[in-house]
Amino acid sequence: MKITNASCRIPNHTGKGTRGLKIPYYIGLEEAREVLADMGIELNSRQMKRAADKDASGRRKLPFFVDPIEGKLKIEKGTLVRIYRELQIEAENSVKDQYGSALLLHTPNESGDLWRQR
Repeated sequence: MKITNASCRIPNHTGKGTRGLKIPYYIGLEEAREVLADMGIELNSRQMKRAADKDASGRRKLPFFVDPIEGKLKIEKGTLVRIYRELQIEAENSVKDQYGSALLLHTPNESGDLWRQR
């Protein structure tokens, strides 16, 4: 079978392939540190490495895995961003106003927006 340009398209910068499926984008420790820095979370290389290393019980703080080809730690970029976004949403939803109801309600509306004031 001959491989053509049409059969091996490279995804564009949005991470979407030719059929609209989101293609995972794996990044290493330094790239993950840069992604977090862009979000305002400044970590040094040692802190990032500790978050990726297994603890005494064999668990990682963040879901890094060892790339079987390179042998280096990797994480999916969208997963890293989603973890922090979900933690922020959880923290905001736990804040109660004086009446005891959630201050913000984070559910997608019809337009896909996550942020909707109550």
